[in-house]
Amino acid sequence: METKEKKKFNLNFDLLQKLGKVLMTVIAVMPAAGLMISIGKLVQMAGADLSIVMTIGSTMENIGWAVINNLHILFAVAIGGSWAKERAGGAFAALITFILINQITGSIFGVTSDMLNDATAVTHTLFGKEILVNGYFTSVLGVPALNMGVFVGIIAGFAGGIIYNKYYNYRKLPDALSFFNGKRFVPMVCIAWSVIISLILAVVWPVVQSGINAGKQVFGQDPLWLAWVTDLINYKDAGNMEAYKTLLTTVTPARFKVGQMIGATGLLLGVALAMYRRVDAEQKDSGVTVEEEIDGWRDGEGGGAVKDAKRLDYIFCNTRKKVKSSQVVCNGKNYPVVSDHYGVMIEVED
Repeated sequence: METKEKKKFNLNFDLLQKLGKVLMTVIAVMPAAGLMISIGKLVQMAGADLSIVMTIGSTMENIGWAVINNLHILFAVAIGGSWAKERAGGAFAALITFILINQITGSIFGVTSDMLNDATAVTHTLFGKEILVNGYFTSVLGVPALNMGVFVGIIAGFAGGIIYNKYYNYRKLPDALSFFNGKRFVPMVCIAWSVIISLILAVVWPVVQSGINAGKQVFGQDPLWLAWVTDLINYKDAGNMEAYKTLLTTVTPARFKVGQMIGATGLLLGVALAMYRRVDAEQKDSGVTVEEEIDGWRDGEGGGAVKDAKRLDYIFCNTRKKVKSSQVVCNGKNYPVVSDHYGVMIEVED
């Protein structure tokens, strides 16, 4: 009985570990985007009236915002591709699901593009409650949709990946529809599940969004500073760059100081460096076990023998262990060479 419970725990841990790796695919990009925004703002502030410097700073900032503003799409594609048995198929299914969910949620509430630009426009929930369009809906890929941020991307990503894994080899359609067997059946299932997911979100999300709207006060931040940042974002989204530059250069809220910008930039640099330097083992070497050409290992189909330094040898454990050290052995430095590829020796904590 105890053995069965332990096995169940390990399975749950493996699932959480896989989930973490999937989410990290996109999360790893966010520090880089934050760096581009911070450095871009610093360049603009230091550029004074030099147009070339302002252009460089603005371009760097826009690169960062391009990532941040499209995180929902990135989450959908990355999760769908990582969760599915075939990356391309899972990413495609997730993207279809993402597009359809956003299209359907806007249509359910009858929201139009003109209503998004009207601060007083209202619509009604499925239970008849009147809600403002502003704050509850946004434009996603040019169409009105519930303002769910990255949450809709995460849902679409997992839905697309799961649907692909279950139906990519489906072969039970009648002969008249046999063309849609296999991978061609996946988009049809995505359409059906997108409708179901959209209906659920149409019921649940307005309640969630009401709570989000009620808690927009960010603790520890000056409301004036928040209003200033919000106005900057709104001006940029509206394409009013003249008002954006005027507000950026003429208004400096008390909490928005160059020191904070430098500190935030340094923090993001530290996070990025820590992620880059992160290793599983406390001590490790290069990990290279193949330094020269090796028989039986070709560099792609029809390619020549591998010449670049690579890793061939690994050590796998059936339980989670903390690795204290990892080093290449039998490479002439640590023990004599005995093969055309080296070995790996690790030390783990009990």
